[in-house]
Amino acid sequence: MPASTILVLESAATAAASLAPHLTSAGYTVTQTTDADEALSLIVEHQLAVLDVGVGDVGSKPAKGGKAAKEAEEAAPVKSGMELCREIRAAPAMAAVPILCVASTDDVEERIGFLEAGADDVIARPFDPREVEARVEALLLRFQRAKDRPPVISADGVTMARARRVVAVYSPKGGVGTTTIATNIAVVAAQRRPDRVVLV
Repeated sequence: MPASTILVLESAATAAASLAPHLTSAGYTVTQTTDADEALSLIVEHQLAVLDVGVGDVGSKPAKGGKAAKEAEEAAPVKSGMELCREIRAAPAMAAVPILCVASTDDVEERIGFLEAGADDVIARPFDPREVEARVEALLLRFQRAKDRPPVISADGVTMARARRVVAVYSPKGGVGTTTIATNIAVVAAQRRPDRVVLV
């Protein structure tokens, strides 16, 4: 079975005390970067994202060469770990990737901020490598179990999807019944998302 792949985004400040070597020694395949844009482009290829950038000190790599490149580097926007979490969660292609954030201190407000931004777990510096490995393993297992669950469950002759959607159709005439509009909505929804049960 291939090793789980983990993307580690670090800032210049945190790279010196990187947790990547601990993850590599634990048997994971690790990709490291200090470029926020590169991380966002690579995240879908990995099973877990670790954001170790503190609260606001990671940017994009500037183009090489000359004064213009230096000015571009100085003008390049930086993103905090919380901003990156929100950006990842807002993108459908990346939303399902679990995120472990590394807080710069054991400050409760910082940890809560990461969780509210979309992180699945937070660990604070200084960290114990064993705790990092345990949290990573727990996150990977939790998300794998969620993926392995069948989208449809059956019991006592009743079959239904885990993901359900209720569509309400209101008519100016009132009354109760199945209208042509309601039926058409259900048919189209079922064609577009056959994994979901639509109740109209």
